[in-house]
Amino acid sequence: MSGAHAAFSPSSAHRVVTCPASFRACMDMPRTTNWFAVEGTIGHAMHEHGLLNGTPAKSFVGMRPHAFMEATEMDPDEWAVVPADWVVDETFAEHVQRSIDWCNQWTGEVFVEQRVNISLYTPIEKQFGSCDFSCIQRNGKLIINDLKMGA
Repeated sequence: MSGAHAAFSPSSAHRVVTCPASFRACMDMPRTTNWFAVEGTIGHAMHEHGLLNGTPAKSFVGMRPHAFMEATEMDPDEWAVVPADWVVDETFAEHVQRSIDWCNQWTGEVFVEQRVNISLYTPIEKQFGSCDFSCIQRNGKLIINDLKMGA
């Protein structure tokens, strides 16, 4: 889930499309993190568990992220941002569960946390993003969900 990051990632596309020079200007900048990004990673881990294993998000209430995430799912600097007293609460779990429920309504060939090669659409090679959920239906319709944690 976490770890590798593409230089021209889908999450930075809004900035690069608006200001193409920002791509080069940001290339050598150090990668930083914040609580909002880490909270999103935690939510995505719960989302993935829910979609792949049928685990209801409410089963994570009261848990710290280390209880259900591998240490490698975040960098040490990301783990350091998690407040010492933070646990999954009901509101957080309900938000993730709404997305799980929405995804589970679709039938077809399902993909969860799938790496997607987007190099064809970028000016540089080996660029990718992760698709939180996608479903290809028998009629060829593609359903995509991008979990957002609201911050």
